[in-house]
Amino acid sequence: MKKHDFDNPRTVSRGLKVQPLHIGLDSLYLLIEYPHIDLFHYWKSTTSQASSLRLRNGIVHEDFVIRGGVLGYKLTIWDGDARLLITDRVEETLIATHHAGEGMGAMLQLGPKWLMKHGNFSSSNELITNIHVQLKKFKISSPQDYPIRINRIDIALDVFGLAVKDFIIDEWRHGWVGRASGKHFYDENEAGNLSGFSVGSSEGAVRFKVYDKVLESKKKETFGFWASVWNWEILKDNAQVTNELNIARFEWSIKPFSAKFTSFQYLSDYSFDGLKQIMNYVVTQWGRLCIISENPKRSRWETHPLWTIIRRMMIDAWDIDHVGNAKREYHFTPDLTQKYTNSLTGWIAGMRARAGLELGYDQPADLDEALKLAEKHNRSIDEKAKEKFAILLRLSGKRPSQK
Repeated sequence: MKKHDFDNPRTVSRGLKVQPLHIGLDSLYLLIEYPHIDLFHYWKSTTSQASSLRLRNGIVHEDFVIRGGVLGYKLTIWDGDARLLITDRVEETLIATHHAGEGMGAMLQLGPKWLMKHGNFSSSNELITNIHVQLKKFKISSPQDYPIRINRIDIALDVFGLAVKDFIIDEWRHGWVGRASGKHFYDENEAGNLSGFSVGSSEGAVRFKVYDKVLESKKKETFGFWASVWNWEILKDNAQVTNELNIARFEWSIKPFSAKFTSFQYLSDYSFDGLKQIMNYVVTQWGRLCIISENPKRSRWETHPLWTIIRRMMIDAWDIDHVGNAKREYHFTPDLTQKYTNSLTGWIAGMRARAGLELGYDQPADLDEALKLAEKHNRSIDEKAKEKFAILLRLSGKRPSQK
């Protein structure tokens, strides 16, 4: 990454210019479609005599620490900040049951320390090879034989000289333009200053967070690690000038598999260009900070200077402006589900009842009468049905019959 000053929209940190300190992957969540129960049996056998309390505190086995599971998995195997989540609910144990197709495989979660050492995201071959090596350490003998989904990928940008506590909340609350609108702001416990906020939910395709990375890393006792990433010797001199160290983290959590990003849903699809395209998508199409305007068309609002700086930092580091935006697949299969038909019969029954009252009957009107009454103030139902059919046909990708 080039080390140069970026123009700042307003003075921060008593005159210091903001600087990008770190841009990279902060975490990677992979689901291995591993259908066999032997993996669970192996690790379970190492804890067979352990109490639930010991398992909760962690049991050392060789170079690993074994703990109870999370996210529906039964065991978690730790190797540094790489962890494997396993269960006995794998595909082969659910065949010929009403749970068929619900196999959970195994989930690999890679943290920032592992990614800093082994996660060269600019080289797909090196990254995939190192992930396979890690899975072999966890006793999956041939990881290359199983599809591996990219469930979640966190991309982080750390900016020096930017104090989150000085952010104007209303700028973010009302100036955010994008696909997600839900926001949550939170304060530091001791001083009551703003310490961070998030846009979007953990269930969504993308979630964006901004927070005071120094405060967060000290609470989690990871400041020493991050100081080595940021080059602490340089930061220490600058911090002495201002008597404080201001580092804001901008972090995007993206779910490529569930969000159906084209050619980026499986580890075998991974490429640095694909990662750049996703980054381009989240900072331009998914959401951005804008200057609040009276124009009712928010999509035409001018991009806020701070967001322009963030994008320039990404361009400088990853050259993201030459690869285009990631695309998402929107598969749509219209069908008559029970939920839909339940709603439909409810609407029809209600329409007949209302029509009966409107016509002065002592009972619900016939369906034909109710439909004719509804059409008096609207286009014909037949015309609307043809229009809807054309839309559903296009969305489903089906071709009309020659009938």
